[in-house]
Amino acid sequence: MPLSVLEAMAAGLAVAATDVGDVATMLADENHPFVVPCDAAALAEAMAALLADPALRQGIGAANRGRAEREYDQETMFRAYAGLFGGVPTVLAS
Repeated sequence: MPLSVLEAMAAGLAVAATDVGDVATMLADENHPFVVPCDAAALAEAMAALLADPALRQGIGAANRGRAEREYDQETMFRAYAGLFGGVPTVLAS
């Protein structure tokens, strides 16, 4: 889960990226066409398409921000981590 992708989403930006790790699953559906195979030409094409269309960038950015607010806000992440770690107490007795 790249933090740079989360930061871009929170900032309301569209993302052009290679399809590694969780990148595709993190982004809004509208952003998926710009997550490409690990190929320099494909990435350049995705970036060029976004650069050429300000309205598209803005729409995708808004969708990414909405997803970040719904899926990755602080409380949601705390609950997810608590579930992942099986409810391990945050304060350990000494």
